[in-house]
Amino acid sequence: MAVLFSAVTITSDSDQAEFLVAGVPKSYADLEGWTAFESFMDEVDTEQDIKVHVAACLYGEGEVFTATPEEVAYFTIRAAQTEDFFYDHCTDAGHSDFTIPWSPKELFGMEGATMYDKENHPNLIGHSVNGSKELHSIEDVAKFICENGLHGDVTITYDDNTPFLNTFGIYIDRIADMDYREELLKVLIPMQKELDGTPDFEEDVPETNGMEMK
Repeated sequence: MAVLFSAVTITSDSDQAEFLVAGVPKSYADLEGWTAFESFMDEVDTEQDIKVHVAACLYGEGEVFTATPEEVAYFTIRAAQTEDFFYDHCTDAGHSDFTIPWSPKELFGMEGATMYDKENHPNLIGHSVNGSKELHSIEDVAKFICENGLHGDVTITYDDNTPFLNTFGIYIDRIADMDYREELLKVLIPMQKELDGTPDFEEDVPETNGMEMK
């Protein structure tokens, strides 16, 4: 069995990050939900083109399967701990590039979304395969996503059933309030890292050796 994953380098006007993801991403949608990507993009607050370089890798031989999040976390740790991990243990499966036109105001098609008022948390209700629950704080929302996103996608609505956000597992897919998203990620990302095993890329993972990530 060969496991397919990619080493991704994303570059903004002022920063750059490297991380691993499952499969071979070809667009923003393929990167959305990965903790390292979300953390990086959360810091991009101006309109610009984000450059993405993808170095696809195969671990093993035989029939190809897309890596699971757990396998990606394992490869991340191996790459950090093992010199030349990519050269010695992986096969180069090709390189590709694409650009993400980034506009924070238009993210998720929510231009003009309501501004988050820290003093008055909106009346939200979380919906999952495990049932529904009133959510009275950002901490409640983050906890609900992580506890229930492990079992399926989560939807959170206002109390009048108007959609507020939905997830892909434990990761935010779409949200109606970008200011709220910024505050939510401060609480949510540490919880996601505990669940998916993703280390802090700036502190825990040295510059990748082996397969070149241009």
